[in-house]
Amino acid sequence: MNGPLAQFVARTCHANAFLRGWPVPEFSPGNSICQFCESVNFFEVSKTLLKKVRETSVAVNPNAWFEHLRTERVTGICLTSTSQNKPGISDRMSSAFVGGGGTWAMEALQPRGRSAVWLSRWEVWNQNAPERRVWRLSYGRVSEISTRA
Repeated sequence: MNGPLAQFVARTCHANAFLRGWPVPEFSPGNSICQFCESVNFFEVSKTLLKKVRETSVAVNPNAWFEHLRTERVTGICLTSTSQNKPGISDRMSSAFVGGGGTWAMEALQPRGRSAVWLSRWEVWNQNAPERRVWRLSYGRVSEISTRA
């Protein structure tokens, strides 16, 4: 399993347990899935009147994001995938590479049949970082759709 997908799976499972009121340990920084991440942030994407993209922070770590979901009355998280199947390489074959294997997202189930779609963005900030924490990971709420689940 590639790192980004493993992050989505772990975050989805933890969020669902948290939203159901089950006792869950602090997700970050102790979770092994975060061992190479210097930071994990969450933001909402919007456009200004001049059509510029704006990112507004909603949480500075996964634990704060779980609380944010609760205040937004999210009832659960679904993991979704959209095929890319680029010419010359299938999703199955490209899954071994960063950005391959289709587009994965978390769908946050909201009241009234709506869902917020969260995508990830991985950035290498320092290849010589202490403890090999070379990644800065961000999750962005990029759209709202009718719930698929």
